[in-house]
Amino acid sequence: MLGVAQSGSELAATLRASPSSLLTTVLSTRDPVFCEAVAAHFDVVWIDLEHSALSLSDVLALVIAVSAGGAKSMVRLTSPDSENLGALLDTGVDGIVLPRVETEQQLTEFARRVHFPPLGERGFAPRRASLADGVPTPGQRPACIVQVESKQAVATAERLAAHEVCDALVLGSSDYSFDVSRPMQLADQEICQTLATVRRAAQAHGKGWGLAVGGDPARARALADGGPVIFSSDVRMFWEVLASRTSVLRGAG
Repeated sequence: MLGVAQSGSELAATLRASPSSLLTTVLSTRDPVFCEAVAAHFDVVWIDLEHSALSLSDVLALVIAVSAGGAKSMVRLTSPDSENLGALLDTGVDGIVLPRVETEQQLTEFARRVHFPPLGERGFAPRRASLADGVPTPGQRPACIVQVESKQAVATAERLAAHEVCDALVLGSSDYSFDVSRPMQLADQEICQTLATVRRAAQAHGKGWGLAVGGDPARARALADGGPVIFSSDVRMFWEVLASRTSVLRGAG
């Protein structure tokens, strides 16, 4: 089994080199057995602290469950400057997702917090991550996905992609659609053009790129144009299965 640092480095390398191989979904429920089942069908699972009732105390069990399911784990923070980043990293999570990033300064501050000295100010403690890896090496850090979710973020996408701490840019199409006054019109021409802008910015700097989309697999692939997809969420998929199965049962009755 890979150590935590090795696993995070492997994920970062894959994000940069071949992100289309990573099928990803978002997790917002705290049950580790359910989480393990979800992880068994995806390559990467985002444990979502931004849009869920999950807390720091839930993350450790979910990170372990994702690993048991055979996937890589990422935690989406509540904001780029979220508190308790050190404790989240000590769970052994493979990567961090940064929402609502718009400036290079935000990434520079994140880099300071995520790197050990002398490159940064991350503290060391004998927790799951360090017990697996031992003494950290210079430059050791988890993978990092930067979400592009506003017009300002698109305007600075080139500089965001150029930052050393960024391994991939992901267009948050839902939030972006609201920012350009086209709420949830995800097939809109401007949104499709914006994805192309994000892709070019990422590829120009040897970084990965992706698209966060809804729950229609065929539409997701079409929108992504062959690129990687952050597909749906655990709650949405479970809801859709329940709706489908119960409608058949009620119709049969």
